[in-house]
Amino acid sequence: MATKTQFRLKGKNKDSYLEFVLDFPLASIKGDDHLEEAQKVMDVVLARGTLNAGEETYLDALSDLVGAY
Repeated sequence: MATKTQFRLKGKNKDSYLEFVLDFPLASIKGDDHLEEAQKVMDVVLARGTLNAGEETYLDALSDLVGAY
């Protein structure tokens, strides 16, 4: 049975999240070069200063992937 979640990104939050996903998809880190690129993307996101919900969600997920490597 499928469950419904209350987590949804809409509007600008969804757009900013998808912008990052399209540029650097969320996937398991496969090596040191991939790790370096992920860290660069994290730096770009953090440089934005105050993040909206979409940017925070992306950064959290990417941070988890980097930490799991």
